[in-house]
Amino acid sequence: MLELSYVCGAIALIVLSILDLKDRRLPVVLLIGISIALAGFRIFYFQYQPFLWMAGGVLGVGFLLISKVTKEAIGYGDSWIIVLLGIFLGIWEVILLLLITFFITGLVGMVLILRKADKGTGIPMVPIVTIAYLGMRLM
Repeated sequence: MLELSYVCGAIALIVLSILDLKDRRLPVVLLIGISIALAGFRIFYFQYQPFLWMAGGVLGVGFLLISKVTKEAIGYGDSWIIVLLGIFLGIWEVILLLLITFFITGLVGMVLILRKADKGTGIPMVPIVTIAYLGMRLM
């Protein structure tokens, strides 16, 4: 069942990545739907290390606060995805996911600098999170 949930998570992230690349926004309705599905999953798998996934959610809430304080330098939708992944994966896996995500983001940033991109050029985060997630699942 956990393997199926990882595949469903990958599909959800791929859909969200496409939307993030296309519109630079994540539909709240879709995020709510994914949140409800995740809540259902956690109800059935509550005994599966609850402290770890609760701590992962708390880490994600920290990103929501950062999003609020920085006036969405990290988008609110991106932060919501981190909350959901924190609850889904647990604290240690979401930390690894974020480390990989920030590393890839740094590489993308260097490419943008070499291409003389504008200082205000934004980098959509969900596609990079998806690449990190798929990399973790395939290793």
